[in-house]
Parts: sequence; C-alpha cells; structure tokens
Amino acid sequence: MDNRRILSRKVLAFTLFASLCSVVLMLYLFSESFPEALYQFFAAPLANTYFFGNFLSGTIPLMVAGLGVAFAFSSRNFNLGGEGQLYAGAFASTIVELWASESGIGASGAQLLSFAAAMAAGGLLGGFS
Repeated sequence: MDNRRILSRKVLAFTLFASLCSVVLMLYLFSESFPEALYQFFAAPLANTYFFGNFLSGTIPLMVAGLGVAFAFSSRNFNLGGEGQLYAGAFASTIVELWASESGIGASGAQLLSFAAAMAAGGLLGGFS
C-alpha cells in the first residue's frame, strides 16, 4: 500500500474519532442528563424500526447531497448547491406526483414523470452555479 492511502486512512480515522469526541463533549456540556443524552443520540435511533426509519429518512437525503458534492469535488469543480438541488428536485417530484394522482396517470408513468421532473429541477438549479 502506498503512503498516500495509509495517510488517507489515518486522516479518516482521526476525523471520525474527533467528530465522536466533539459530539460527546457537546452532549456533556449542554445536556441536563448526560447518560440520557448519550442514549438518545447513539442508541435510540436503532431501538426499533420506527425510529430507524425516521433516522434513515432524515439522513439519506444528506448522504445523497454529500455524494453529489464529493463527485463535483473529485472532478475539480466547486458546487455548494447540492443540498438545494436535492430539495428542489424533491419539491418538483412532489408537485408532479400530486398532479399525476389527480389526473389518473398510472403508477409507473407517474413515477417516471416525477423522476424526470426531479432531474430537471435539480439540473436547472445546478446550471445556475
């Protein structure tokens, strides 16, 4: 393994360790009940399927936006509008799905239309940057 990969893994490990330490420190400083805050932050999202589903529904859009930014950075471009593009696409998709449900378009056609609307809205917003 070359030195760049070893350094990259060490930086990743240090970053994860530092972020966990900073979360624990913030919980200790600003929570009324530190053990309860630790439980709510680390264990409660995994306690049952309902909480885990809420956890996923909140984190997946942010992960997608992060992947988009990582892709832009790896191609030596600078785009900080990834999260806005994601939300614009979700908004356009919701509008098209609501319209399609009222107009009687089939489920697969409505999904294709909403997917196209999401891509168009995100691409249009990305075109400005």
